[in-house]
Order: sequence, then structure tokens, then C-alpha cells
Amino acid sequence: MFNHAHSNGWGGSGWADGYSSYSYDSRHVKLGVKYLLSQNEKTFISVLPSLYIASGQNSGLRYDYSNYRYEYGLWGIEGQFLVTNRISKYLSATLAARAQFNNIEKTLDGRHYGPYFTTNYGVRGNFRLSASVFHLTPEMGLEVLPIVNGETVVTPIGSLGLGVQF
Repeated sequence: MFNHAHSNGWGGSGWADGYSSYSYDSRHVKLGVKYLLSQNEKTFISVLPSLYIASGQNSGLRYDYSNYRYEYGLWGIEGQFLVTNRISKYLSATLAARAQFNNIEKTLDGRHYGPYFTTNYGVRGNFRLSASVFHLTPEMGLEVLPIVNGETVVTPIGSLGLGVQF
């Protein structure tokens, strides 16, 4: 059963001045559709395939006073398998397994690199606290980053989401 469409976007920009000066900006968009596979009382099992696009740049002055400019662009697909238990009207817990496939290109000081194809995957757990249309979602987990011609990195992941649901 189709559950709902999922989308988010975020971006950032800034600058710093100290031992080196730099500016940066980035843009990210992710669109997906959540599909309910099964429901048993207050437990829901679903999948969430998504497409995403991100881009950004970082430029500035190095410590040796030479200028630099880095640009990147990436797009990819992500798949999540979700098990959610609705504990109460205002609290739910979700365990998620996810995999992501990325196509990355970058330009470093005018020299183009890529495309590179990478993958990463992981598991996460969160609690969603709701009040009216607002929700707070702390999340923790582990992300696995296989490095081509290198070691696989396992890193902890944490986030705090604030949102409005209509």
C-alpha cells in the first residue's frame, strides 16, 4: 500500500577568516516514495526508495596565500528498509537499514575528476516525539563506507531532526 511521498532539501553557506580564508555553499535535494509492505497492530514494515542530487563549492585562500576552488556534484539512489513501532500517539521508534549508490564528479582547482561510483550502507535507530504537527527525531547508528583501494571505514552517525508534518 502506498503510504506517502517523502522529500527534503537542505543547503548551507558561510565563510571564515583566521589562519586561512574560505567560503562554501551546498545544496541537497532528496525525493522518495514510502511504500507500506505490512502492518501488524502497531508495527509497520515499509520500504523507502529515493533519488537525490547534491552540489557545492568551497573556495578561498590557503595558508601559503594561494587561491583554491573546489566544486563537486553528485546524484544517486538510496533504498531504506524500515520497521516502525508506534509506542503511543506521541512516540514511535524506527529501525532502518539503508544502502546508497552514488555518482560523484569533482573539480579541484580547474581539474576535473570522475565520475566515480561509490556505495555506502548502514543501520540506524530513532525515536520520533510528536506534538501537534511538530516532531523531534533523535537518531543514532553506524555507517559503512567501503573505500576503493583502501580500508572499509565504519563510523558512528548521529542526527537530530526537527520537522512539521501536514
